[in-house]
Order: sequence, then structure tokens, then C-alpha cells
Amino acid sequence: TFTVPFSLTDLADYLSVDRSAMMREIKTLKEDGIIKKMDKNRFTLLSRFFLIKSSILIMQIYFFIFDNYIFHF
Repeated sequence: TFTVPFSLTDLADYLSVDRSAMMREIKTLKEDGIIKKMDKNRFTLLSRFFLIKSSILIMQIYFFIFDNYIFHF
């Protein structure tokens, strides 16, 4: 289970995709039994096969957070 610590709109912007297209993909992942959406920004990965792809996405999210929310000295 992982939590996206910002809005799905911000995630779509970061990934440079249309929010509605991203939401369709999330819906497809839910229907295919790959993820379960727990609440607004929390997801559970149900299929280990997609663990690597999800790990890459999570790394991109953390890089986004680091670049935008951590002070650089």
C-alpha cells in the first residue's frame, strides 16, 4: 500500500499527462485487479508482476516531491 502525498491533478501534471486519461488508466488497473484504490490518494498493489513498474512510478513521485518540497542548500 502506498499513499500519493499530493493531489492526483499534481501527479498528472508531473507525469505530463491529461488527468482524465490518467484516471481512466487507474480505473483500468482497478478493473484488471492490479491495484485497489483505498481512498482519495491511497492505493494497494495487488499484482506482484507490476511491482517493478510501480516502483519506478513511486520513485518518480518521490523525485517530484524532493524537487518541489525540499529546500535546497
